[in-house]
Amino acid sequence: MAEPNRYPRETDEDQPVTVTVDGEPITDAAGVDVAVVPRGVRPTTWVPAVQVDEARIGFRITGLAPGLWDVWARPTVAGRRPVIPAGTIQIT
Repeated sequence: MAEPNRYPRETDEDQPVTVTVDGEPITDAAGVDVAVVPRGVRPTTWVPAVQVDEARIGFRITGLAPGLWDVWARPTVAGRRPVIPAGTIQIT
């Protein structure tokens, strides 16, 4: 596993994430839900992705306790809802 990106617990920012369906990246946040959960916990609560810029979507890092957090994405386009692991971050 690659080293997770690290952020101080005071961080309040949008972080980009790449989500693809059939090999094509999704660039409109309206087509994706995300979940940020403690490491090893399966996602159950989803929130809409944020639009980081014109070509990138992401999730908001704010209010997370120190530790490892898994990021999950769930595209909502084309009537399908695959759940995709999208990485891990570390809050210090």
